[in-house]
Amino acid sequence: MTKRRQEIHRVAVTGVGMLSPLGHNVGESWTSLLEGRAHLTKVEAGMGATSRPQFAGLVPEFESPEMLRRVDEALSHRDQRRLDRFILLGALAAEEAIAQAGLRDLDMATRDRVGVIIGSGIGGLGHMMEAAADQQNARRPFYLPGVLINSCAGVIAARHKYTGAINAVSASCATGAYALGDALRRIRYGFNDVVVCGGTEAAVLPAGFKAFMDLGALAATRGQEALTACRPWDKDRSGFVLAEGAGILVFENYDHAVARGATILAEVSGYGQSAGGEDLVAPQPGGRGAIQAIQRCLDDAGWTADSIDYINAHATGTPLGDDIELEAIEAVFSEVGSPVISSIKGLTGHTLGAAGAIEAIISVKTLQEGIAPGTHNFREPSRLSVIKRLKAPMRGAFRRVLSNSFGFGGVNACLAFEKA
Repeated sequence: MTKRRQEIHRVAVTGVGMLSPLGHNVGESWTSLLEGRAHLTKVEAGMGATSRPQFAGLVPEFESPEMLRRVDEALSHRDQRRLDRFILLGALAAEEAIAQAGLRDLDMATRDRVGVIIGSGIGGLGHMMEAAADQQNARRPFYLPGVLINSCAGVIAARHKYTGAINAVSASCATGAYALGDALRRIRYGFNDVVVCGGTEAAVLPAGFKAFMDLGALAATRGQEALTACRPWDKDRSGFVLAEGAGILVFENYDHAVARGATILAEVSGYGQSAGGEDLVAPQPGGRGAIQAIQRCLDDAGWTADSIDYINAHATGTPLGDDIELEAIEAVFSEVGSPVISSIKGLTGHTLGAAGAIEAIISVKTLQEGIAPGTHNFREPSRLSVIKRLKAPMRGAFRRVLSNSFGFGGVNACLAFEKA
């Protein structure tokens, strides 16, 4: 009988990659976020009751020569044809993260210890719609692998010959955070030395618009411009802008990263999750589930509430969700000297299953750059709070930050990052 592993390993972030309405990579996205720029636009939603125009967040200039070159490097022409866009976005973001982490030239023994965990809240919605519309005609032998949520992880693992295990997570709008939490645990307990992890989504489609319109979750279009439509915590908020994107991070055993000379961007120090348990859609009154996730994350990291400098909030711009999250943050932090908080969704839109990973990357950048992003379109608060919600970027000595993610089905998650 073998002994159970007892050693708990520290976990570092050694690579990040993203595509979103902010830009094609992390550096471009960070600059756009601080300058208030994003590719939010009005599109024809195109399905039944949603035929009127809606706002959408899209990766900018996706057909540019530079982006087409990157696509050709990441995927064969055959895979480009048969795989859904959410897989393509995830693969592109992974290439950036893997390159930054220096994981392209590894011996096979090392590749055997690299895992891949990539999630999506919805998966291959575009290919599903195409197949449904064409079911009487074209035969699609590769339809299924083109839409499965685990296919993104499979494509990345196959391309780089990472054989340490693959997995896919689907936890609604907390998917990205759940994938990172699973990766953290796999490295902590010695199952992998490295995990390529994150979330990806491409649901800016008629079926995506229809789902969220029927829920009343989308920002009103009347009298609004795309860049001012999503207004987290603002008294005039009406919902979110549906967006596409992908965020991928490389998590690595800290000692392993040091031994191979990798640059450590930040340390992943804690993870907490909870189940909302009362309703598939509405968050718990008073934010009980969110409070549990935040407190469990602090406990996992061994941190006290008064040591947190910044929280990247989930706040999507919905009237109910924003205030309940704020209640939860107040419950944990208001008596200990609160951290500053902000939401980036006024510019990124809501990328659903990718949001938690994208926001984790922004949390890492906050630690690296000493700047917390502001909340775009936050002008007049819906209510007063002792918690300081940033309207504009703020410089500071940020050493410990949290990233919140919540979603339908009662999924709540919180991640803790510490300055390297």
